[in-house]
Amino acid sequence: PPTQISHSIIRFNAFGIAVTQGGNTAITHNDISYNSEGLWFADPDSSSLAQNNIISENTGDGIYRVPIAIYFPILSYNDVWMNGTNYNNLSPGTGDISLDPRFVDPTNGYYHLQATSPCIDAGDPSAPNDPDGTRADMGAFYYHH
Repeated sequence: PPTQISHSIIRFNAFGIAVTQGGNTAITHNDISYNSEGLWFADPDSSSLAQNNIISENTGDGIYRVPIAIYFPILSYNDVWMNGTNYNNLSPGTGDISLDPRFVDPTNGYYHLQATSPCIDAGDPSAPNDPDGTRADMGAFYYHH
């Protein structure tokens, strides 16, 4: 079965998430920020999904794919913003944006979204609705309307 990483805050690491073996990893609704590297697809034979994530302010690559990879990860509805390089060896996916996510207080670990965040109701429209019945938000926490 595929590995799933969901609704997590991943910060202050060398690698936020590195998919190195095993393929078919579903990475959904996470905040991956302030790492050296954000999201790495380093398994040349895997096809993984990254959806409804916020990948911001990593000093290196936001999302990286090894150049020898046979498959491309499926990227959709992510906010990839202000990384050293947002995309390396791949292109933005369907619905991806690159805007300040407007976290409430990321310095102190509070990754909820401000009311003015462009990530609110910006997730994949085919994903399950947020608990308040609105379209899915990007990131680990939904904004309650």
